[in-house]
Amino acid sequence: MSRRLAALVALVAVGGSAVVVSSGAYFTSALTTAAQTGTLTTLPSVADLTATKSGSPTGTTTTVAWTAPSLSAFTAAGATPTTTATVQRSSVNDFSSASSPVTLPTTNGTSVVDTTGGSSLSGSEVSAVGMSDDGAGVFAVIGGKVFGWGSHANTSWLTQVLTPTAVAGIPEEVTQVTVGLEHGCALTVTGRVFCFGNNGNGQLGNNSTTAAGGTAVEINAYTVFNNEPIIQITAGEYFTCALTSKGTIGCWGLNNYGQLGVAASTTQSLVPVKLTVPSGQTDVFATYKPIQVDAGPWGMCAIKGPSSSGTAPGNNEVVACWGRNNWNQLGNQTIRDVNPVPVNIQDNNTVLTGVTKVQVAHGVTCVLNDKTGTLANVACWGGGGLGLLGDGAASTYAYPTQLQTTETQTGFTNLTVGGDTACASRGNAYTCWGQNQSGQLGRGGSLGVNGFYKAGPMNTTPSSFGSDPIKAMASNHNTNCVVTVKKGMACWGNGSSGNLARGNTTSSSTPLPIQVNSLDVVPVDTPALTPIATQVAAGSDAYVTYAVVGGTVYYWGTTAETGSTLTTKTTATAVTGFPDGITQLVTGEQHACALVPSGTSKGIWCTGGNRYGQLGDGTTVDKLTSAVKVNDAVFAGKTIVKITAGRQFNCALTSDGTIGCWGLNSNFSFGLTTPASSSTPLIASPGSELSGASGKAVDIVAGSLHVCAARAGGGIACWGSGASNRLGAANSSGNDSATAIRVSDPSNFFGTTPVKMMAADWYNTCAISASAPNVGKVYCWGDNRWGVLGTGTKTDPSPAGVLTLASSGTYSGITVGTRLACGWRTDAIDCWGTNDNGWLGRGGSANSNALTAGAVVSPTMLGQGITSVSAGWVHACAVTAKGGLFCWGSGANYQTSQGNTTDQFNPIAVRTSSGVLSGGGTRYCLDGAALIDSNTCSLSPNRTYYYQMRYTVAGADNWLSPLQSVTR
Repeated sequence: MSRRLAALVALVAVGGSAVVVSSGAYFTSALTTAAQTGTLTTLPSVADLTATKSGSPTGTTTTVAWTAPSLSAFTAAGATPTTTATVQRSSVNDFSSASSPVTLPTTNGTSVVDTTGGSSLSGSEVSAVGMSDDGAGVFAVIGGKVFGWGSHANTSWLTQVLTPTAVAGIPEEVTQVTVGLEHGCALTVTGRVFCFGNNGNGQLGNNSTTAAGGTAVEINAYTVFNNEPIIQITAGEYFTCALTSKGTIGCWGLNNYGQLGVAASTTQSLVPVKLTVPSGQTDVFATYKPIQVDAGPWGMCAIKGPSSSGTAPGNNEVVACWGRNNWNQLGNQTIRDVNPVPVNIQDNNTVLTGVTKVQVAHGVTCVLNDKTGTLANVACWGGGGLGLLGDGAASTYAYPTQLQTTETQTGFTNLTVGGDTACASRGNAYTCWGQNQSGQLGRGGSLGVNGFYKAGPMNTTPSSFGSDPIKAMASNHNTNCVVTVKKGMACWGNGSSGNLARGNTTSSSTPLPIQVNSLDVVPVDTPALTPIATQVAAGSDAYVTYAVVGGTVYYWGTTAETGSTLTTKTTATAVTGFPDGITQLVTGEQHACALVPSGTSKGIWCTGGNRYGQLGDGTTVDKLTSAVKVNDAVFAGKTIVKITAGRQFNCALTSDGTIGCWGLNSNFSFGLTTPASSSTPLIASPGSELSGASGKAVDIVAGSLHVCAARAGGGIACWGSGASNRLGAANSSGNDSATAIRVSDPSNFFGTTPVKMMAADWYNTCAISASAPNVGKVYCWGDNRWGVLGTGTKTDPSPAGVLTLASSGTYSGITVGTRLACGWRTDAIDCWGTNDNGWLGRGGSANSNALTAGAVVSPTMLGQGITSVSAGWVHACAVTAKGGLFCWGSGANYQTSQGNTTDQFNPIAVRTSSGVLSGGGTRYCLDGAALIDSNTCSLSPNRTYYYQMRYTVAGADNWLSPLQSVTR
């Protein structure tokens, strides 16, 4: 390198631009005005990109981490350009704008923690609506779930249903719903499609003709969509279609008019088939791909987007249709019933410019366009004698024609076309045209006759909706409905089948809010934040419990440690000094620690007794009512993904498998033989079982005197106290070990997949297998004097090793206390062990042991959905999906935060200075996600997420790293 170039490179520390010289690219502030060139692959990739489940419960957050790129080829020695990384998340593995990926906060570091999954839900908020053009049923997405009412043709499961009734069988949050004549389908947040109702023509897409009724089934053959994410679904009378983010269309069901678009075929299909054009015929989607579709009773239309080079389609290319053409639904094409090949709609009247929405109905198709001024931005074509063209007559149009209105009307943003009425809206106002025998025009006053009406004066939504804009509209035969931005929903027209969801069969010519549980569903402003519980950790071998409530850390109870200075609290009392953003909380005998994975307060924070340095701040000074930050210098450049607390020590795990511990090193619990204690973290050296790719630690858990780590290649290794079979190894002989020893698993319960979750306490450790065929099953090892191994006896295992729980149940989470253990699913908690004073939450006052798993009894708590459970010495606590916090078991040391020492045989809501945490609010999360606050959900622990990242260099706008992707 020349001295001149070296001098330029030396300026990089000042920051600046990227320039290209003969020897390569150099970052310098001296040439900020120089032309910048480069390609997307100019900068090197980062290394070791990973996305790891983190948070508590595990998986409610994701830690995305990487090794910083080497820029040595672009800089001189000692120069360090500032890199800024941008990470995006997708639930459907697509990062185009069509799939709305989430962009995480940028970082100059080597990791970012993804914590927020989306907004919380409410059972009185509507986000989408679907109605059949010529049916009488209404379906809506209410609180992320599908509900139906009215009458679905020829179905026994939806006949004159007067109030919204849930559709079962959809396991995750729903974003769209579409309705045919006798069936409906829903699209979920991960791009899966579930259908319900009748199935005589295969319209449910599950390779069957068996009706599903009110329990949805998932479609088959996603490969038809080229594994591209589905972004829209639409249903005709007896068929359904889906559109992907890249313009692929797949359809299933009846095909008598060629509505499936399958190479000149009219054969129905029980599974999705891809739209194809026969050889030798024009493929109207070859250059311009579909970006929005809609199905009518017998056909389909699609709006096309720009070409790959950015060219927009012309007027005669922007909309294409296929299927039946008995009333000019395909424009000026030859009148005939069967048309399986899509054709472009010819725009002789120049009204298809700027088309943003297409609606296909019973013989008529309408679009929203970009017309302004005195013209309505709606155009229609087709016919059929239903008055849907808006000209007040039974006309037929072979070409798209501008809507006729009685006054100046333009700027419409929504459009719907039903069986005998069509409507358009702007703001909170709408106008309708067509027929009015049931008041479906929504104009109030007397009902009309069987004549045809033009679009009349603008009408507004109910007064209780205020000015909340309409965001979606839907129509069926004689009924119209709207959904607003703030998730209110109103309907008007024929109510004889219960279509208006008011609990009666009364019709209305003015919009009325639908009702859920006899309450009007009206728009709501962002709800006020209310305190909710998000984390709970019962003390290891202790009576103390810590919890995060409304972002504040609280504790209550007493400690069992001799000479403890931790003050007894009879009800939950706040601890100061913890920052926002806590994702994990763990508790030892008289201390607690929390992980804040990102932000300016990133790190580990601890509170409580500090006799052995377990607070990690370099001192042994207690911090009983405030928190201090752990001196985590040994983790510099690494990303902490998990923390765990033993009796008087803690350990942390980083994304690269490094483990560090601090506090009391009794029984070699640090994975080190010395020192006896440390007030700052020390890096463990647990040996060969945790080395290499398969041995890398991916999870850790501490008991009172031992630690176990889950291995990337399957299996578990433990170190520390070997007494009472804690290490689970047949050859441990009860000896303590600073070296990790593999837990004996001769039946290979854990397989080669990392275990789903581990939990440990004084004598015992349990783990949930993630390896088939044992997924969700619990296996335990250790001392069985209290029946915590759940085998149905108190006999210690010989030889030591994992034992199968004497229960056929499967669980998503596990917790172990000193004398009890619990496994949980979203809708249930089972506990086993010693039941003195009702510690197991089964009700009654029996003191008998319960050596096999049995259900905790609490309809109120379980009805809210369980997100986490933590067991202490003789009590347990649970957090619900609605932010409730409940405890049960011994109250002798105020463990249940009731202000008294009464034992609780069933779960009871914790009392705090903010009130009782009964989780009675209306907000909730789905798919296993937990409330972060009352308006925000975490990520879903059970969902696959996709991440994409790239970085830039400060001042070098034209220099980009390659896009890199990773899956969690």
